[in-house]
Amino acid sequence: MDGFIFLHRKILENPIAQNPTIAWLWITLLLLANHQNHKIIWNKEEITIKRGQLLTGRKQLSQQTGIPETTIERHLDYLAKNGHQIEQQKTNKFRIITILNWDTYQKRTPKRTTNGQQMDTYNKVNKVNNTTTTTQTGDTPPSQLAYLTNIPIQVKDELIARFILSEKELRDKAESLFLYCQSKGRVYKNYHAFLLNALKRDFKEREEPKKSWTLKPQNL
Repeated sequence: MDGFIFLHRKILENPIAQNPTIAWLWITLLLLANHQNHKIIWNKEEITIKRGQLLTGRKQLSQQTGIPETTIERHLDYLAKNGHQIEQQKTNKFRIITILNWDTYQKRTPKRTTNGQQMDTYNKVNKVNNTTTTTQTGDTPPSQLAYLTNIPIQVKDELIARFILSEKELRDKAESLFLYCQSKGRVYKNYHAFLLNALKRDFKEREEPKKSWTLKPQNL
């Protein structure tokens, strides 16, 4: 994931500065938070992840930071209740974390460089980080992350017929890949191919029925 954030020196006045583990978690949350509103499809419903928010999970944050899951949960509760730095919306699949006062510290416009040119790279990087590619149609490979949470019915049927799995297993696998991409900031050109490779790795493909060959009687 490219780009950068503003890290205010006031963090040194915060008690979390005395705890390297929670400080690292806090910085990771700042780095993962959206720089602009971003819409996703979840269970056929449109959800907006706002500027200063991130969609993640305890397991994903543990993998991202190297901090144990139980410690992640405890530190998030501290940041929410005692530090008053975040708010959390939890479900049984994921959680949305809101960074409080995000705009207070992240709304500044970069100054001009020494040669008088504006830092266009700043805006370009943020646009790449938070905007999915445009919807593509026809035979063009699907390039939107939302594809994983809104797979066409015909494609579902084809995958279920090809692999030994149920519709629920397919949906759970696609949702887990969606959360992985969200938490890691991964972007793929073709999310159908990404899903297909994961299914090939984790599920067994059905064998093609063998053709029966019959010998035709020869004319003697």
